[in-house]
Amino acid sequence: MRHLARIGALSLAIFALSFCCLVTDAAVPGAVQIRSRSDWDVYIEAAAAAFDAKDYANAEKQAQAALQYSSRFHPEDLRVANTYATLGKIYEAQGKYEAAEAPLRKALEICRQAVREENVFEVGCLDDLAELYEAEGKYSDAEPLRKQSLKIATKVMDGKGPLVVLCAENLAQLYAAEKQFAVADELWLRSLRINEDEYGKESIQVALTLEKRASMLSEAGREREAADVKNRAAKIRKKLP
Repeated sequence: MRHLARIGALSLAIFALSFCCLVTDAAVPGAVQIRSRSDWDVYIEAAAAAFDAKDYANAEKQAQAALQYSSRFHPEDLRVANTYATLGKIYEAQGKYEAAEAPLRKALEICRQAVREENVFEVGCLDDLAELYEAEGKYSDAEPLRKQSLKIATKVMDGKGPLVVLCAENLAQLYAAEKQFAVADELWLRSLRINEDEYGKESIQVALTLEKRASMLSEAGREREAADVKNRAAKIRKKLP
């Protein structure tokens, strides 16, 4: 079984769901409002900190406490989705893949119900579930999730920005793992174009994408191309402060 060198932190969903501390309004499905901090925030932040420290027993304990507290929220509150996503990632990190799937699927379900249209929250939840399947080597299950994630990110972000790059590169890595190098390279080139337009042709973002593309080209046996791409990345890095 081959595990991908995946891009991302604890959970893309945690990043997306914590954005501006937005939460769905129980009275108006799909609406958002600013909320104040609660004990849930304390539990979920403690879970993330314990996860980062690889203290998975404590992380699970804190996530379970957050889940219990979240029973006070509306079922479509995005904090509930965040809690399930966090718990699923904690199980996954411990190799408890069967236990991880149910909470990650629940998080995705809530994300879709809460906002009722394609959105960055859904991208995060799709990303989490795809990562689980990749960890298990179930690339055929992960592929449609990665494709959907990229499609949604492209739509909601107008085809540009770091989220689109993240989704494109995650899908590229998946195709490379399946030895579909030509399709993977199209995605690396797409990511490269976005980064060049967004940050400039001699930015660190471009250098990083070039390095990852070079690694894929080398794996595909395209050593001459890989060397050229790697050299370009090296030249960019030399010019950076």
